[in-house]
Amino acid sequence: MDIAALEHQSDSRYCYSLGGTKARIVLRTAQDDDFAKVEIIWWDSWAALQKGGFATEMKKIRHDGVFDYFGVDIDNGDPAYSYVFRLTDKKGSVSFYSESGVAKTYDFNNSFMDEFIFSFPNAADAHPENAEFEGRVFYQIFPERFALSNPRKTYINQKWDTDKPDNLKFSGGDFQGVISKLDYLRSLGVGAIYFNPIHPASTAHGYDIEDYFGINPHFGTAADFHELVEKAHARNIKIVLDLVFNHSSNLNPLFQDAVKQGRKSPYWSWYFIDGDKPTTQKPLNYLSFAGVLTMPKINTSNPEVQDYLGRVGEYWLREFDVDGYRLDVSFEISHAFWRHFRERCLAVKPSCVFIGEDWLNSESRLGEEWDSTMNYPFRLALLRFKEEKHEVSWLADRLNGLFMRYKEPYSRMMLNLLSSHDVPRWIALCQGDRDYFLQSYAIAMFYPGWPCIYYGDEIFMEGGQDPFNRIAMKWESPEFSKEGFESFKSIVSFRQKEALKKGDFALEAKGSVLSLMRAYGSQKITLAVNLGARAVSLPAGKTLFARKAGKGKILPGGIAIFGKEK
Repeated sequence: MDIAALEHQSDSRYCYSLGGTKARIVLRTAQDDDFAKVEIIWWDSWAALQKGGFATEMKKIRHDGVFDYFGVDIDNGDPAYSYVFRLTDKKGSVSFYSESGVAKTYDFNNSFMDEFIFSFPNAADAHPENAEFEGRVFYQIFPERFALSNPRKTYINQKWDTDKPDNLKFSGGDFQGVISKLDYLRSLGVGAIYFNPIHPASTAHGYDIEDYFGINPHFGTAADFHELVEKAHARNIKIVLDLVFNHSSNLNPLFQDAVKQGRKSPYWSWYFIDGDKPTTQKPLNYLSFAGVLTMPKINTSNPEVQDYLGRVGEYWLREFDVDGYRLDVSFEISHAFWRHFRERCLAVKPSCVFIGEDWLNSESRLGEEWDSTMNYPFRLALLRFKEEKHEVSWLADRLNGLFMRYKEPYSRMMLNLLSSHDVPRWIALCQGDRDYFLQSYAIAMFYPGWPCIYYGDEIFMEGGQDPFNRIAMKWESPEFSKEGFESFKSIVSFRQKEALKKGDFALEAKGSVLSLMRAYGSQKITLAVNLGARAVSLPAGKTLFARKAGKGKILPGGIAIFGKEK
């Protein structure tokens, strides 16, 4: 037994409430350690202790290339459990694992000294998946470049079809353009739109907010946005707005008041200013986002700022009935602020969703602050697999490990993306390899979480690093009538299956094939993608979708979806 690999903590990603009186217990061990049996011995925390309690065998639920994870759900009608683990190796030798570590014996008569214990009598201690977003496919829209309703706008100074976009030039996308494409989005299988910022700003990207309560006049009026939300909701499409609280524009009246009045301004303490007044050119005497002069950083620890930004969150929920927020650079903002903000918003709309922008591990933020994060590590695993030419088993291990990074309800709410406004488009990173591009999106649709399509990915739009990943949507593209687009739509359509919305999840490598199985009730659907250079045998089962697959084979670059639908 590799004792150093053993890990368990109560009230953590290895022990959490599933709602009611049910708890999920997970034990991490070394991968392929010599266990014949792994058991949890548990009892009601406040019941009279019966020596030995209930012994329940744990099953291996996942492995990540380094560790195995054993899991079990326990429920005895009381939301408080004490427990220890009993480990039996293949020679029959027994050990116990408790808060004190590993020992050959365990004193159950004095278990209160070092048992594991988990108590969760309050419903607020459980953080289930947001039911309003279960199974939805997100679609990210950069509003300035998605759809144009009027090409004769006087401010337009950049051609819609330019391949060299500029963040300081405008092509004219607007809300009415989005409204005209809602039926298209619904036909694509979209269930939620994530908008980049819609507030007044001087740039095309919109992350220099000049008025948190305002709407960028380039996009339309408040009436236009009301219409967009209402018509999206009528099509069962949720609306998620990008909120930028880490920094504002230097042209925001709040900051400008501090420029003019210095310390006398009521807003001087709303920013991080070292001196009487903010400087208007470099070197800066105030904190800003990435050192950019035009984006001064906001002091979200200031109670007045917290109240102001709380009112911003309430406003868009109450006045426009939006469904949640993507939170820009949210990892640079305090835990206390996000708890305050979440409480304020949930009081207005209990189903409101909070998606943080954090490119790395977000465990400390999830639950009390955010529901989800933009899952860049998911994208990175698929990218490194291709670029570094790993074995398929490496990718399976990496994706399994990412799923075990958080409590399962949070892993089922990760925003799984491949492209965005901050990274090169996926087809560019795939170097034009459409097979791997479609395989990647198929994996995103089958992997637990909320898959996100960046506008234009469905027609293989090219685009490198910012600003070239922000070109205008190519509505006249011939790709809409080609096989690739139809395959993309077919793959996305599986996300509406109950098995993919709610089902159990198993992922494994079988030679050059990555297999993802989802099961719910009598429905069982499996995705198989051939990531190797040779044709392989097609798994048995009713084929529901095939691309470069058939007659018992999956060709290199091929996709097969098969199984039992009812």
